[in-house]
Amino acid sequence: MENHGIVMFLEQSLDDMKQYMQSTITAYLQLRGRGNSFLPFWDCVVITACDADQALAFRLQLDQKEKAKLVPATKFIVVEDVPPFPGCKIGAGGSTFLVIERLRKLYGTDLERQKILLIHAGGWSQRLPSASILGKLFMPLPIGNFDMDMLDLKLALYMPFIPFMKPGIFLTASDDIELFNLTLPTPSSPHSGFVCLGHPSSLHIGSTHGVYVCDKSSTVGLSSFLGCHRVLQKPTEQEMWNAGAVLRGQSGGADGIPFVISDSAYWFDMEIVGKLERFYQKHGIPEVEVDAYGDFLQPLGDAATQDYIDKGKNAKLSDTRRDLFSCLRDAPVQVLFLPQSLFLHLGTMPEYLHNVLSDKMFRECFDIRNTCMKSSISSDCDISPKAVLEYCNFSAPVKVNDNCFLSGCCAKIGDPVEIPEGTFMHTVVISKDGRRCYATIFCGIGDDIKREVDAKNVVDLMLFNKPLSSYGAFRSMRHEPKLSLWTLKLFKICSTPDLSFYKSLEQINSLRNGMEVGLERDESMISMSDVLALKDVQGMLELRSFLNHTGISGTGIDIVSTGIEAVKPESLIKASVSVKDGLLTLRDFNGAVKMTYPVASRKDVYIFAVGKAALGMFKAVYAHLENFVAGGFVMLPCEQGEMTELNRLKYRLLNVIFSFGGRNNLPDTSSVESTQEAIKFLRTLPSGSCLICCISGGASAILVAPKFPVTLEDKLTIIKQLAQHGAPINELNTVRGCLSDVKFGHLLHHIPIGVQVGSLVLSDIIGDPIELIGGAPTVSRRIESADAVGIMKKYGLWDGIPKNVEMVLLDEHAQAVPAVAPANILIGNNMVALRACRDTAKALGYQPVILSDCLQGFAKDVGADFVRILRTVAALRNGERSDAADQPRLLANVELPNIDWRQPVCFLAGGETTVRVHGTGKGGRNQEMVLAFAIRYSEERKACSGVQGMFVSVGTDGQDGPTDAAGAVVCFPLTPDPRDVERANTALTNNDAYNFFCDANRWGQLVKTGPTGTNVMDLQLLLID
Repeated sequence: MENHGIVMFLEQSLDDMKQYMQSTITAYLQLRGRGNSFLPFWDCVVITACDADQALAFRLQLDQKEKAKLVPATKFIVVEDVPPFPGCKIGAGGSTFLVIERLRKLYGTDLERQKILLIHAGGWSQRLPSASILGKLFMPLPIGNFDMDMLDLKLALYMPFIPFMKPGIFLTASDDIELFNLTLPTPSSPHSGFVCLGHPSSLHIGSTHGVYVCDKSSTVGLSSFLGCHRVLQKPTEQEMWNAGAVLRGQSGGADGIPFVISDSAYWFDMEIVGKLERFYQKHGIPEVEVDAYGDFLQPLGDAATQDYIDKGKNAKLSDTRRDLFSCLRDAPVQVLFLPQSLFLHLGTMPEYLHNVLSDKMFRECFDIRNTCMKSSISSDCDISPKAVLEYCNFSAPVKVNDNCFLSGCCAKIGDPVEIPEGTFMHTVVISKDGRRCYATIFCGIGDDIKREVDAKNVVDLMLFNKPLSSYGAFRSMRHEPKLSLWTLKLFKICSTPDLSFYKSLEQINSLRNGMEVGLERDESMISMSDVLALKDVQGMLELRSFLNHTGISGTGIDIVSTGIEAVKPESLIKASVSVKDGLLTLRDFNGAVKMTYPVASRKDVYIFAVGKAALGMFKAVYAHLENFVAGGFVMLPCEQGEMTELNRLKYRLLNVIFSFGGRNNLPDTSSVESTQEAIKFLRTLPSGSCLICCISGGASAILVAPKFPVTLEDKLTIIKQLAQHGAPINELNTVRGCLSDVKFGHLLHHIPIGVQVGSLVLSDIIGDPIELIGGAPTVSRRIESADAVGIMKKYGLWDGIPKNVEMVLLDEHAQAVPAVAPANILIGNNMVALRACRDTAKALGYQPVILSDCLQGFAKDVGADFVRILRTVAALRNGERSDAADQPRLLANVELPNIDWRQPVCFLAGGETTVRVHGTGKGGRNQEMVLAFAIRYSEERKACSGVQGMFVSVGTDGQDGPTDAAGAVVCFPLTPDPRDVERANTALTNNDAYNFFCDANRWGQLVKTGPTGTNVMDLQLLLID
């Protein structure tokens, strides 16, 4: 509204701007997954974060985008702020110094040849709380039909300026964008020093931004480089007139309308980088908040003055400004004036909603069609086109009114509910007392979340644009001396995301109806500020992955997700580990006591954890035994390196060591090195102490010590050959154990006598053979070498093995039983997950049937078996008798009491199938099973007519084979054409299910959860409506 005259003029150029913006986005999309040899692109993209927590969140999301090839193949770096003392804000200027330091360490003298994009993204986004945990830079945007977020848009928008730059740094913020049409040929000689993008703006807009005092453009309505004499920072209108910043005419506005040239992004060359680098080397990080715009740009221009220097908050800021003025005073500066351009800010809820829902230029230039992003919405829902939804899953009927913004919300089942106009709701994942919990924060779109009042005046705070006093609520609340909507404990902690959503909606309706809303007890409520302290970044990413599905697959993913949650370490350890009256007790998942240990006043408990669930198991055990733990050693898959960084920092002072190995479920040299470190740790344990081992699936690839003289390469070759011949996991582990110095209880040889050992085991093997899980490093048992020899002969591999392998397998003395006798305790398995899935399916209105927790065989055969179940149900619904000779073997031993086949049914199974590798493609057993299901369905779709639903198969660890997918999902009915069938069969023959599902969305899609932190084999779900 404040820029109305300028916008009216720019709308005359809307078609040109729209065409330029969309061509720029198209060029960027062509670069995704490719290097900058195809089109000019940044040599490096740097993103700043305000602390280590936020840096971790950014790195995890970047990793997801890079693995999915959703960004160009260039270098991405996250640099976190390191203030000179706790609580000190260093600003984007201070962050820039740290970025330059990091780049110099990375590139050395080669930095002089790089073109760097620097995006300042640090901050907790209090005015747009949906981005507080994962960052504004990763907010999804409804741009056309493309999967894009704010980072994508930033990467795309600044590509046209790369040819205009000398090597240097292009600096921008994370919450604004520029619409423009760059009508300028590439210069033969790029400008030196600073080059700042300039936009026509009203004087009112200029008073809240930086304003350039420039030469008048000699061209009418076209982009041009202008000499800049001075940079004003948030000047008054009179100051703009006095400085000569106000212009008139068609270069930036309609005839007679005064305008100024306001700031946005800018770039500077390597000579300026050198100046800033020398400033940092001399002064270090300033102990004040330095503005990368006002404090870097106000020294520039031949008419620059020092008037602003002493207007800072304190003397330190004034001194820093004075030093920067001296450093940058003689730097050249030009303004690249873009008369056909518009600067837009998206940093607050009102700004974001206005631009996405109402701003004509924004919507036209970015082809905004649908503001419901990455969500699954039932046809029973009524969603206003004037509302924004991201990562929402509404299976139950929900009405969303105008001007609402909902993020991460989930409504699975229940009566119809309505979201009042102007409401913001956002479901967050937190960690509370070692448990994963949920809270849905809320407020009015226009509420001032940061406004503080004295606690005694809390009722004066405005919520939904009304003072709290008008709600008759909060009279009994006692909090901090100063309160704001950011720090007020308003939000209930719940066990599930959908319960959280409904509870918060109840609160909203109670408030609006004038009912009392007080605290039940302090610990049951949290504030927005608390959310940041308790946030579960990995949980947020997992929740988004589960919610980001469309159609019927959303319900199936919900069911599977509850199964995976049930076998997360936090839940299992809570039931298995306890300390009472000085006695440590370990129980199995049925509640039977398996070991006790009298804990002393001194710290004499050690924790050793290995496997895909090792981090969660370690953290959960540590949370229960913190006062007694003397040290620990945690071994994790390489893929969990980023998610472990914060934990490494947290526990490093507590004698806890983290190590990594076994990328893509395969042992490697890092596995061997980490295992040697672990052995050294175990050998130093004092006699009389207690060692708690946490063993989970994936340990076989991480805890690796080939028995001399066998080499890692020998061992990998043998296991690969067995896997390619279809050997099941128990046979693979038998051979692994005989060739290992740590598996099959051999790890116990490295633990001193007198140490009491208890192993908590999470099963990832059919039948829960505790003597095989994770390679059974703590299960003392004699292995007959003949077992391994027999397996090798079974698959015709014995005659070709190396002599050193043959020597070890024939040496009976190599399998001696160790002296230490631990308690090995099963705390969870696949059936625990299946029961949780069953309960959720029943709550959602399906008749659940658990087929088996011991599913095995070839994945493609099992996929075909599930189609036979589907065909049987179709026949029963049609009143037909299916062919008894072709009864599904999966139903052979299953009791089906009181099943009404006309009603929805959910078949559940778990286990671990195998794949016979014939091709060179990419995939995993779950993806192959779903692909085989789709192929068989296409062949028998007539026999399956009249039923619809979906089939999903996922690995509970989040990784299916050497891919970034947990599995795949397919919805039916399918109506494939012959070309689809041919491509599917080719993919199945070539073991290439991953690439097939990447390309063929009509047949299904990959399920990507990221590492889940647990592993109890796989889950299959056949959902029939």
